[in-house]
Amino acid sequence: MNVSVIIPSNGNRESVFKSIKSVRDQVFNFKVEIIVVINGDLFEKLIIKKLNELSIIKVIYCDIPNGNAARDLGIQNSKYDYICFLDDDDLWRSDKLKVQINQMQLDNNFFSYTGRLIDSPYKKYYSISKPYENQLNKEIFERNFIGGFSSVCITKDLYKKSDGLDLSLGCFQDYDFYLRCLDHSGVTIIDEPLVIYSQHFGLKISNNYKVNKLSVQQILDKYKGHVYFKSLKKSLKKMVLRKGIKYLNLKMVIFSQTL
Repeated sequence: MNVSVIIPSNGNRESVFKSIKSVRDQVFNFKVEIIVVINGDLFEKLIIKKLNELSIIKVIYCDIPNGNAARDLGIQNSKYDYICFLDDDDLWRSDKLKVQINQMQLDNNFFSYTGRLIDSPYKKYYSISKPYENQLNKEIFERNFIGGFSSVCITKDLYKKSDGLDLSLGCFQDYDFYLRCLDHSGVTIIDEPLVIYSQHFGLKISNNYKVNKLSVQQILDKYKGHVYFKSLKKSLKKMVLRKGIKYLNLKMVIFSQTL
């Protein structure tokens, strides 16, 4: 029961060491390796030196400043059977790995996720989404109830069996990945705030309208003819709408209305 923890980082110098510390402070009785996958151009040499001095940490350079390309590269260089992800501005509760993996083994599942404590500039609150019924394949096409990667743990075998992350997608790679994972595994849900999720707000005009539009079309083409295709189309429409509103991108909002 050994774990590889993948931390992609695009230069978040202030928080990446806090994230790493939250992994090193875990209470467990198994081996853990920490793999930090970074865009070297964004890190000062001093930061690289400090990372390399932490003996349990493996530092890998990724030429593509993309979180999912970094996650995939980290997995390719991992050595243990269980894979956990942590964004470089999120934190874990000290018993996260112990609770999550023990429960996965009890349930005989290869995929799990946990609740999150949302830490926003305005308030802190607990968040978790669960399937309404015991029809995982149907419900994941209706909505992404799993959420982001920082609470997710999978086995390496499931990653390979599901064909991994689709790096041709510019966005929604996590959702597309979950759709395929739940074809091969049940889901263990840990209804506890084992992850502290750092929520950022800010007004910006996203320039990723074309990327979002292309990614949505790629996903729809991939699942065209699927029994839950209509549910997926509605789900993506809602996701694009939320993404457009979040970043004040009117083009994305308008695009969601055309799906």
